[in-house]
Amino acid sequence: MSGRYVDGDGIIRDEVVGDPTLVAAQPVVAQPAVAQPVVAAQPVVAAQPVVAAQPVVEQAYVESTYAVPAASTVQRRFWQFDPASIITSLFGITLLILGLIAMTRVGFDDGLTDNTEEVAGFTHTALLGIIVAVAGLFVLLAGITRSREGAIFLSVVIGIAGVVAAVQEESFEDSLAIESSYAWLIVIGAVIVLLANLLIPTLTSRSTVYRNR
Repeated sequence: MSGRYVDGDGIIRDEVVGDPTLVAAQPVVAQPAVAQPVVAAQPVVAAQPVVAAQPVVEQAYVESTYAVPAASTVQRRFWQFDPASIITSLFGITLLILGLIAMTRVGFDDGLTDNTEEVAGFTHTALLGIIVAVAGLFVLLAGITRSREGAIFLSVVIGIAGVVAAVQEESFEDSLAIESSYAWLIVIGAVIVLLANLLIPTLTSRSTVYRNR
């Protein structure tokens, strides 16, 4: 671009002004070609089939049983033995027999306490015979029914009554005519029954028998 202007001395001068939009061409620098590594193509993996979730199956416990042939019979046996009930029954039978014999020998013609008779070497009145027989009957029932609670209760009551009769023999001389030795024997029997029902277990046995027809 050119133009004229007057300088300070009055001289007209020509001025060439370059176009500011024109930019000198920059030298082109050749870039070395860099070989890029060839990446091998990845093999295409076939899509895996989706496996459905398997349901959780609980394993049932099957108890092994013995198959009984159709032509056989099954017999189940149950056996039970209670030594305490036998001891209780024997004590009850003893008291019952003594009481019945005393009532038979003394009789009831002259009242319950007027006459006395000896039974098994011990004196009895009719009243004492009744008391001994009734106590023996209840003890026998407890033994037959295998009621340990009843046997324990009766043995405690009879034992306490026997101790009182043995210690206070004079107090019952007119009504029962019970002897101290006889009362202590009854106490010993009651203690045996009590310990038997508390300590001796019941023996039980169960069995199954298969028989072919």
